[in-house]
Amino acid sequence: ALPAGVNEPPHLAEVAPVGLHADVSGNHKVSSVLLVDDDEFNLMIMNEYIPQPEMSLVTALNGRLALDQVMRQRPDLIIMDIEMPIMGGIEALACIREFQRQAGQFASVIVAYSGNDDAQSQAAYLEHGFDLCLNKPSSRKDVSALLARVSLPVSEQPGAGERVVRSA
Repeated sequence: ALPAGVNEPPHLAEVAPVGLHADVSGNHKVSSVLLVDDDEFNLMIMNEYIPQPEMSLVTALNGRLALDQVMRQRPDLIIMDIEMPIMGGIEALACIREFQRQAGQFASVIVAYSGNDDAQSQAAYLEHGFDLCLNKPSSRKDVSALLARVSLPVSEQPGAGERVVRSA
């Protein structure tokens, strides 16, 4: 069972055509996260919850800026607010999925990040093509559970146990 705040979608075939969702099986390494929210306080708090430098974190204040970022560099995971100015999360989701499809990229895991935690809202987000839902506000435990859900355990990641040296 998943901890409170992280919801698994129903069987993917029941909510969307094939290819609309990303692989959330935990069979890949998550090394890059795009966090999209128009509330700078949420960005600041979530920045504390994403383990760095293990994962690179980029932020965007709206869906249009998120799409621009995805077009520059594909993130493994996108945590996206739903209600934002300029371009909201649902519209950005559709644009990102279409861009990645046309570019021949693997779909990023895209998580709906919303204060609408009722079952009807979450089911609607999943039907739109979000892979998972994360309730707002989220605790460090909620975010850790989400990251564990979508990525390989550290011991199984390529290069596990090797020292990584990064130059500035």
